[in-house]
Amino acid sequence: MPLGLNNLMNILITGGTGYLAGRIYKFFNNKNFNVKIASRKPKKLLGKLPAKKIINIDWTNIKNIEKICEGIDVIIHTVGLNAENSKKNPKKANLVKKSITYNILSAANKKKVKKFIYISTAHVYSNFLNSNITEKTITKNKHPYAIANLKGEKVVLSLNKKKQYTQPYILRLSN
Repeated sequence: MPLGLNNLMNILITGGTGYLAGRIYKFFNNKNFNVKIASRKPKKLLGKLPAKKIINIDWTNIKNIEKICEGIDVIIHTVGLNAENSKKNPKKANLVKKSITYNILSAANKKKVKKFIYISTAHVYSNFLNSNITEKTITKNKHPYAIANLKGEKVVLSLNKKKQYTQPYILRLSN
């Protein structure tokens, strides 16, 4: 299993109505993990998922977020605006990636969640991924989507410097 995960772990996936969350849920659910989805719009998921697997989350309510993190071993954080909506509203894209990531990662650490996986994008490097990319490749994309994802990554890295309990990972995915 990736990142040392085993199917005895309790997994929480944030951003339940988004493109990635449903696919990640399906993968782990098919492998018999105890997996739940947190969404601010849980009604959109009813009918697609069992109600007991859906958690309503209020990203502005720290106590709500902390309660949701209780008993969770791994959080896979997919929350964020897509590229099109990030371009339409860059301020909101940055706010969502920075503040929500900070809130959930802080709560995860307080509730001793073992792993926090932040889903970012390979598009932080460029809009056109047509060259060899390594860990040393410079992030230079100025698109609001890329910038917002980098801001979220910085939150994860800054909290990691404080030697928190929760082990963070950043995954830059491409399509």
